[in-house]
Amino acid sequence: MKRKSRVNSKARAKPRGKPFTGRDDPRVNLKGAPKRGESWTEVIKRYGEMTPGEAAQESMELARKLLSIGEGVTLKQAVVLRVYAALLFEPQASLLNTFLDRAEGTVTKHFEHSGPDGGPITIEQLSRMSERELNDLLSGLFARASTAGAGTSGAPAGGEGAAGGGSGSVAA
Repeated sequence: MKRKSRVNSKARAKPRGKPFTGRDDPRVNLKGAPKRGESWTEVIKRYGEMTPGEAAQESMELARKLLSIGEGVTLKQAVVLRVYAALLFEPQASLLNTFLDRAEGTVTKHFEHSGPDGGPITIEQLSRMSERELNDLLSGLFARASTAGAGTSGAPAGGEGAAGGGSGSVAA
């Protein structure tokens, strides 16, 4: 009896979307990336490095341009200037955090894991431990958890719980 060969379902699937038809396709980004000095990050940095006098002068120039709805003012410039004004005159921590994350990048959080007194973390092979050693280990862990968190860490107080009661023995 012959088996029918199965073709991968992805190979039989129809292509998603319509392929580009050429340079005249309206979906093609002919402009590419923003010109240097026009990205959000670059505009934010440029305004952030201004002195109050320079910012005031720039504000007056931008205000005149915005009032006349003339050429040469991007909305990015207007938004960044408005955000700076809001931070200067109506400061909000959430706006500052969001703004700085965008301009400087999100702060990297570093975590360091270490054993007792900053030493290496030791890993015990639980599968090689006897039942008595496992009971002692669990009892010690539950005792430390109950004293460290005063019963708020989610671990049952008094060594009860995973060991199956407070007797200190594991049911076989």
